[in-house]
Amino acid sequence: MISATSPESGGGRAAARTVFVIDDDPWIHEVLIMVLEDEGYAVVSARDGQEALEHLSTHQPSLIVLDWMMPRMNALAFTQELRRRGLRPQIPILLLTADGNAEAKAAQIGADAMLTKPFDLPVLLDAVARFVRS
Repeated sequence: MISATSPESGGGRAAARTVFVIDDDPWIHEVLIMVLEDEGYAVVSARDGQEALEHLSTHQPSLIVLDWMMPRMNALAFTQELRRRGLRPQIPILLLTADGNAEAKAAQIGADAMLTKPFDLPVLLDAVARFVRS
C-alpha cells in the first residue's frame, strides 16, 4: 500500500518535508504516519521494500524511515537497489529495527541514522528533523 498522505508529496519532485515510511508492521506503520503528519511532514508509505521501489519514480522523499525486516524485500536488498539506481546516498535513511545487532545492521546498509524498536516518539521526531529541513 503506497499512500501519499499529503498533496506536497506527489508529482515526481521532491517536497521539502516528505518522509517515506517503509514498515510492514501495521501498528508501527500507522503510528509513524500519524505522528509525522501531526508534525507537518508529508508522508508517503509502503509495506515493504519492493512496494517502495515501485513508487520512487513518483515520490522523491527527503528521508526514508526504513524497517529492517520486511516481506518480499528487506532493508538490505532495498538499499542495494537504491545504490544500483543511483539514489544512495542522496536520500538519507533512518533505520528502525528490533534486531539485537542494530548498529551492525545500520552499518551494513549504510544508514545515516538508526533507532532500535521500541523507540520513543520524541527521539524519532528529533532524528527526522535532523534530516528534513523546512
